[in-house]
Amino acid sequence: VAVATQLSLVSVLFAALLVKFANVVLASDQRSALGIDSAFPLTVLILTLNFGVLLLAAHLLACTWTLQTEFAVAGEATWINCNEPEIQATLPDGFSGCGMGGGAPLWTSRNDYVGLYFASLYWAIMTITSIGYGDMHAVSVLEQAVSCFVMLMGAIIWAAIIASFCAVLSQLDPSGVEFRKTIDHLNAFIQRNH
Repeated sequence: VAVATQLSLVSVLFAALLVKFANVVLASDQRSALGIDSAFPLTVLILTLNFGVLLLAAHLLACTWTLQTEFAVAGEATWINCNEPEIQATLPDGFSGCGMGGGAPLWTSRNDYVGLYFASLYWAIMTITSIGYGDMHAVSVLEQAVSCFVMLMGAIIWAAIIASFCAVLSQLDPSGVEFRKTIDHLNAFIQRNH
């Protein structure tokens, strides 16, 4: 419970900083009040904000992936403990393991918070970006349910970030965009009046 409280506090603080940064990005009068040059490309700030959203989403989903194992019944296999010998004996034949690459996990124990966090963050980023190496996977039904939720949320988050990047990139050459619009209008005019 203490770990969950600490992780929740870090998540809330990180989210508050991200919201503050978004307000700074979107309000030009605040940008000038903070001494940020108004000529500083807004695209850089928007891309930075997207990166922050990606990090926040990865952090929250990583915490969810780790904390859901707290609901496992004692002795039930989870992605954290399925390489332990007493748990291995309860798994079906042919189970490929759950450590990184199917081998030994990189964390040393359930109390190795740094190792568990980075393993969870690795899993969350692989899931959000739909790379999914497959070296860490759900072992229990609860983990499968959480994985489904994270995959759906990850797809939405990743689509929004990619859409934002595309919108920024399409606005990098406004004169080129205007030229192409003019040519399109000219072609339409010629076809109507030809």
